Amino acid sequence: MKTNTNRRNPNAIQAAAQACLRTLSPPASPVPQRWRLAVQAVALLAVCGITVPRVLAQSVPFSGFDNSPLGAAHLAVTPAGLAVSNIGSSGQDGVSIALPASNSAEVVLGDLTGDGLPDLAVLGTLDVFGIGVNETIPDSTLVRGRMFRPSQQQVVCTANFSGAGSTALMAMIYRDGQLLAEVPASQFTIVSSGTGDTDPVPQRVKVSAGGSCDLNGHYHLWLTIGWSLRAITPVTVGGILYDADRVDIMSEDSPSLNGHLTRMELKGKNLPLGFVLASESNTAYSVPFRMHDHVPA
Repeated sequence: MKTNTNRRNPNAIQAAAQACLRTLSPPASPVPQRWRLAVQAVALLAVCGITVPRVLAQSVPFSGFDNSPLGAAHLAVTPAGLAVSNIGSSGQDGVSIALPASNSAEVVLGDLTGDGLPDLAVLGTLDVFGIGVNETIPDSTLVRGRMFRPSQQQVVCTANFSGAGSTALMAMIYRDGQLLAEVPASQFTIVSSGTGDTDPVPQRVKVSAGGSCDLNGHYHLWLTIGWSLRAITPVTVGGILYDADRVDIMSEDSPSLNGHLTRMELKGKNLPLGFVLASESNTAYSVPFRMHDHVPA
């Protein structure tokens, strides 16, 4: 029976991997392969049960925000963006992005494999959380979304706003900025060949929370999570197939009147190479629009 030499000689692996990890602070003209080797090294160390130096677990500034590791994750700024590595099977490993009071936050998923496309490992999961203040209650999970890749050709995206007391969800399907349809749904499936520009992994994920009111002056908390695709791609929503490049899932039935975001979290599961955030951005909180000067009804 073939013996796993990695487990027999962990010291050699650790020495080689740590040499790769030092390239995570690249020179002025970095070699792109270096950071990919470093991310792979972190994953290999985890498989061998070897502890990676704690320097990788420190808070990291990126895109103007403070990023902190969650669970066993390690963070490092690379030429491709913020690399989040050492993602295991607990579902608790990832990154927390600290925000000023915000109505929305968005991340762009980066490229791990060098093919120019955002990456999500087959059978891997990436959960996205919009956390903030619900009414006056801090650290409330206002928005939650999940991306799960059951096969090379599919990614299933799901929204959950139960943390804000909302259960009636509406999916809005867009193509080239035009609304194609509104369908009651809490999830949809992206379907493609799994190659080229029609890769099923979303390129951007945006969470939003903010107060608004209808024409009668009734106030409520609007919650949204939106997935933007790299190109027009087939998506299945409510059993109907659309060619779309963006799908938002929104709720308007939260009993809360107002809220805002203070952080965005991403937690992975079964992602051997982790994931990369190419960029992060936010929209600052603004006082909800009031059509009538009265106590919200």
